[in-house]
Amino acid sequence: MPRAKRSPAALEAMRERILDAAHELVRERGIQAFTIRALAERLGVSHMVPYGCFPSRAAILDALSERQYERMQVNHERAYHEAEEGDVVAVVRRSLAAWAERARERPRFYRLILMQPIGEEHPAPKLLRRLAEEQKHLERLIALGIARGVLAKRDAHLAALVVTSIVNGPLMLYHSGRLMDEALAARAADEALNVAMDYLCTTSEREKPLATQVVETGEIGR
Repeated sequence: MPRAKRSPAALEAMRERILDAAHELVRERGIQAFTIRALAERLGVSHMVPYGCFPSRAAILDALSERQYERMQVNHERAYHEAEEGDVVAVVRRSLAAWAERARERPRFYRLILMQPIGEEHPAPKLLRRLAEEQKHLERLIALGIARGVLAKRDAHLAALVVTSIVNGPLMLYHSGRLMDEALAARAADEALNVAMDYLCTTSEREKPLATQVVETGEIGR
């Protein structure tokens, strides 16, 4: 007797279960170790069940990437709205601090996004656009802070790149094995975050108008 077809709602529910389980497996084991058989074991179903919702392993990973990308965009819009309504500096700091949180809680994902060489061999090329979106989000926040006068006047695009580089320096040293002391890496990451915020909030001497530099150094009238 043929098995009854699932309703659209049941198929969608199973699809979400599959993506949830795939997310857990990728987080625990990494993308390259992700298999349909491991997914089925996690779900407690036959290894053929996932194929009822997705044609292949690659399709599952694509759908997972798309779902995470959409959720990231929602979170970005929520954060930007919070910055518009409240303390943009606090939101910028939280956005930068999130890199250390990702590196600590999802080290495989962190290394994949920032440290895996880009090319045809990259196991999840669509995930790379998330880095670009993170930069665009940070750039918008910085531009908002500049317009509001709470961040120093800088090129927002360049500033987003600079501070991202600053906060990720210690993290990349640790996750590449160049810095073996985890406690020291955490302290360095905290200090790097402070340095990044100082950079955003303070105008450097070379960026100040010449007249302002003269007044501050007491050169007028000499």
